[in-house]
Amino acid sequence: MEPADRVLILTANAATLQPGKDKLLLESGIQMTNSEKFLIRGCEKLAGFDAVANAERVDTIRVQNAISDYVLDILKEENSRKDYGAIKMVLLECTELPHYADELRRITSLPVFDAVTCVNYFFHA
Repeated sequence: MEPADRVLILTANAATLQPGKDKLLLESGIQMTNSEKFLIRGCEKLAGFDAVANAERVDTIRVQNAISDYVLDILKEENSRKDYGAIKMVLLECTELPHYADELRRITSLPVFDAVTCVNYFFHA
């Protein structure tokens, strides 16, 4: 990644993750001069994702379509901004999201990381 490039972090609810972003980065050993490099977006308003908050069965096809459209819209909007670098990676913060990682890799051609890929990385290291 180039210094200006950014990371899109998808989470179940942006309002709960956003306030602690700087502290989380610092406690993770990531020293930042500009935390705007990490763009947090929540999935709480996506069609079908309300089932996660309600502990109900998730319609994964419906949610996959919604997440795919959502991420493509974010990339289109954010990568057209002149004041920030392009998004070059996606991190799926929520444990409900790894199911959608392969489709996001396919449609964006970006690296997509989640809890499963992190465990696999350390397991095979």
